[in-house]
Amino acid sequence: MKGSCVLFLLNLKSKYVQFILAQILCIFMAKRQSFFDGPRANALFENASIGILMTNPEGIITMVNSNALDLFGYEEYELQGQPIDVLVPMSKRQQHDAVHHSYMENPHMRKMGHQMQITGLTKSGEEIDIEVGLSPFKTEEGYMVFSFIQDIRDRRAQEKAISAHQKQLVELNQELTELNQGLEEKVAQRTLELERAKAELELSLQKEKELSSLKSRFVTIASHEFRTPLSGVLSSAGLIERYLDKGDTAAIRKHTELIKKAVNQMNSVLGEFLSLGRLEEGKVEAKFTAIHLPELISEVHEQLREQFKEGQAFLQNHNGEAWSKGDADILRNILTNLLANAIKYSPEGAKISIESQVLDGKNTIKVIDNGPGIPEIEQAQLFNQFFRASNSANVKGTGLGLYIVKRYAEMLNAECSFVSKSGEGSSFWITWEA
Repeated sequence: MKGSCVLFLLNLKSKYVQFILAQILCIFMAKRQSFFDGPRANALFENASIGILMTNPEGIITMVNSNALDLFGYEEYELQGQPIDVLVPMSKRQQHDAVHHSYMENPHMRKMGHQMQITGLTKSGEEIDIEVGLSPFKTEEGYMVFSFIQDIRDRRAQEKAISAHQKQLVELNQELTELNQGLEEKVAQRTLELERAKAELELSLQKEKELSSLKSRFVTIASHEFRTPLSGVLSSAGLIERYLDKGDTAAIRKHTELIKKAVNQMNSVLGEFLSLGRLEEGKVEAKFTAIHLPELISEVHEQLREQFKEGQAFLQNHNGEAWSKGDADILRNILTNLLANAIKYSPEGAKISIESQVLDGKNTIKVIDNGPGIPEIEQAQLFNQFFRASNSANVKGTGLGLYIVKRYAEMLNAECSFVSKSGEGSSFWITWEA
């Protein structure tokens, strides 16, 4: 079992191997045992996967293992008795000497890390990148120091390769930066609008006691609905930084798309809150004008195209005259809410339809989905504020969409109704005269 532990230590390449080896070596030295008296200690020293050498208080090399000899290209007899400076480039020996003297005034363990990356000098005169950790132990003659040396030339080469890949990603990085800047500005602007809507709502709540509950729920849902997509944006931004180092363009594009989807989600939520604020304040008035109904439906579909799930199909069908009368903005908001719900609640690969009709002065728009349907026992509450069906827990939403649809429909003197069965989808429609 002990032999297995030694072999395990010999194969460790982590920087923490320094700490483990230092503790073992210092125990042997503290007991004043000759290091090579034990075969396991000898194996640990000679066959360690990093270079190890020991210097006395004057900085003279007294012991050196095979890995260190191979790294610097020396024979053992060539290094023993030599000052440690022999392994430091001539141009840096004066600085190294000052650092060594400072260290010996207060010897302490220093683990391998970026602060200990220095340049070493081989017997052939080649300067190499190494990482050094130090572990002192006290003897009667003073402090002896173990130096643990790791060759990091391969790592440096990899860093240079990554740097080269980063240059190729400048254009994509610039695009991402602009997207993030635009996102920050958009969130700030939308947040400001939301703050204003909230302030005005609070003034109204002071006059109407029955709206106090609405304020509380509004703030709670707003916080929840923004926290989730913003967390996703932060996570994707962090991952993009990591993938930039790796040069993984595909992963960067994937997380850029996730950021765009999160922005669309926040826009949708903000749209619902702002619509609710305008409705409650009476700032919306219906203005009937001529409308090309199929064209209006196509515009809404195009606006929400990016929200469609994998394989979802959109079908549009119109009967009767193409032109009608109504308020284009109100109808657009109604259609946006109904179509967004159909997309959210329908599974991937499902069919979503919008049917419209202008006949004998009556106008009808119907949105048909293939979602889970609404439990019959809950259908009476469907158009209430903040209501969400019990089978929609896994779908994000504020519970305001259908309430807003109902209020907009009332402004057109339109009938708003639906048919739904659990497991069979739902159909929502509005009918108005003009």
